[in-house]
Amino acid sequence: MIDKVLTGIFSKFTGSAFATAIGSRMYSRFSSSLPVFPYAVVTLPDASADWNFSDTFEEIDVQFSIFSNSGSEVEITGLLNNLISLYDDCALTITGYTSVYLQRERIISLSDGENGVRQFTVIYNLLIEK
Repeated sequence: MIDKVLTGIFSKFTGSAFATAIGSRMYSRFSSSLPVFPYAVVTLPDASADWNFSDTFEEIDVQFSIFSNSGSEVEITGLLNNLISLYDDCALTITGYTSVYLQRERIISLSDGENGVRQFTVIYNLLIEK
């Protein structure tokens, strides 16, 4: 199921304004040891199964982290806006499942001043139905 969710996330990403803005550099779990900036990493840190008397659901946390080494906030905030425009409340195409919703839960702002890297982490909750 995780592979199908990642396929849905990357399919939505391909050809989008977010993909263009980030140079199509979105990776699953981690980037290379010497990444080209800007870039994004998507992970699925938590998933749980649920059901009611007639349906089976999967509830999955989806975490996007975007990174920039630009000297200003303009690039990183533009990337954040593109990511939000693409994924907020969207329907993903996930083989074998119906995408019920993808809802943004929080945005975390981080930075590495020593290396000049700005970061936003955006966490979504995905509910899919089997």
